[in-house]
Amino acid sequence: MAALREQWQAQRLQRQQAIVERQQTVKASLATLHQQRQHQAMATREQLEQHHAAVQAETSLWLTQVHQARLVQAQQMAQDLNNYCRKLQAETAHFLAVTADVRSQVAIELHLDLTQFHRALQALVKEMRLDLQQQLQVMQADVAQSLSEHHDARLQMGEQTRAELARYLASLQSEIRTYLAALAQTRQIQAVELRHQLSQDRRTNIETVNAMFEQLVNFRQELMDYRRGLTQGVWGEAHPTDQAAAPASVALPKTTTAPRVNSAAKTQSLTAPQREKPPVSVPAVVPHSKVNPEAVKPVVVQPVKASRTELIEEAVYQYLHANTAAKLTEIESTLEINRFQAVEALRSLIQKSLIVQRDRVYRINEEAVL
Repeated sequence: MAALREQWQAQRLQRQQAIVERQQTVKASLATLHQQRQHQAMATREQLEQHHAAVQAETSLWLTQVHQARLVQAQQMAQDLNNYCRKLQAETAHFLAVTADVRSQVAIELHLDLTQFHRALQALVKEMRLDLQQQLQVMQADVAQSLSEHHDARLQMGEQTRAELARYLASLQSEIRTYLAALAQTRQIQAVELRHQLSQDRRTNIETVNAMFEQLVNFRQELMDYRRGLTQGVWGEAHPTDQAAAPASVALPKTTTAPRVNSAAKTQSLTAPQREKPPVSVPAVVPHSKVNPEAVKPVVVQPVKASRTELIEEAVYQYLHANTAAKLTEIESTLEINRFQAVEALRSLIQKSLIVQRDRVYRINEEAVL
C-alpha cells in the first residue's frame, strides 16, 4: 500500500509538472502569437492608410475633372439655350405677324359677310313685317265679323231664352196656382173629414159613457138589492135605514157639442185665467162575490188640464195656419204674448216638424200637413 501510494504521488507530481510546463508553453506561444498579430495589424493599418490616401487623391482628381466637364457642358448648354430662345423668338414674331395678317383679312371678310347678311336680314324682316301686317288686318276683319255674328246670335238667343223663360214662368205660375188650389181644396176636404171623424168619435165616446153610466146604475141597484137581502138574512127584517135609502139616480152628463173656437177666441182664452172643471165621481166596480157595503166609495177622476205652453203652441199653429206665414213680431203682437213664449212655442213646433222657418218667416210645413 505504501509503495502504491508513493507511486501514485510520484505520478501525481509528474503530472503536475507536465501541466506547469504545458502552461508555460501555451503562454509563450500566446505571447508570440500576440506579437505577430500586432505586427500584422500595424502593417495592415499602414497599408489601409496608404490606400485611403491614394483613394482620396484619385477621388479629388476625379471630382475636379467632373466639375470642369460640367462647367464646360453648362456653358455649352447655356449657349445652346440662348441660341434656341433667339430662334424661338424670331419664329414666334414671324408667326404672330403672319397670324395678324390672316386675322385682319378674316375680319375684313367677316365684316363684309355680316354687312351683307344684315342687309339681307333687314330686307327679309321688312317683307315679313308687311306679310304679318296684312295677315293681322285680315284676322282683325275676320274677328270683327265673327264678333258681330256672335253678338247677333247672342241677341237672338237672349230673345229666345227670355221668351222661353217667360213661357216657363207663366206655365210654372199656372201650375203653382193649380197646385195651391188643389192643395187648399184637399186641405178643406181633409179638414171636413177630420171634423166629421172627430164628431163621430165624440158621439161614440158619449154613447160609451152613457152605456157605462147605465151599467153603473144597474150595478148600484143590484148592490142595493144584495145589501137588503143580506140585511134581511142577518137581522130577519129590513133595516130602517134601508127603507129610506132609495136607489139614487145617477145624473148623466149632458151631451152637448162644444162651439168651435177661432184663433181670436183662443188668444183671449190664453190671457184669461183657466177655470178648473169640477171632478166627476165614478163609483168603483166590484164583483158581487166580494162586495162590502161599507167599503164602497166613489172614485174621483180629475180632468186633464192642458198646460199654458201647449195652449200657446196651439194658438201659434192656428194663427200660422190661418195666415199661411208670419214673422216673430207679428205673432207676438197679434197673440199678445212675450218674446220668450213665442220663441219657445215656435221652437217646439219646428222640432215637431209642424212648421218651417225661411228668411225669418215661419210657415206651415205642407209635407207634415199632407
